[in-house]
Amino acid sequence: MSKSYRYHYENYLLRVTGLLDRAFRLVGIALGMPKATVDSFQGNARVTEAVKHAHPEVHKALLALHTLVAEKKNVRNEVAHSSAFSSRELGLYSAVEHLEY
Repeated sequence: MSKSYRYHYENYLLRVTGLLDRAFRLVGIALGMPKATVDSFQGNARVTEAVKHAHPEVHKALLALHTLVAEKKNVRNEVAHSSAFSSRELGLYSAVEHLEY
């Protein structure tokens, strides 16, 4: 049971932190910003600047999402860079365990 929990928790951490970047990309593309600008290393900052004055409610929502996800990023980084099993390895291990090989 603990292995299954760990797999799902790691999967959750990886997906929730990716949600923030996807939200910024969605907003940038919806505003008609060039894909290269939105997908760049500074893409989130550029989207933030684009919506700050023109769309204050969108800016507020992105900041709120950033605050929610920021507390999970440190945990995700610890999990992603630890020597523990990765999500894929946990899934394979779980399958082998259930098949009793």
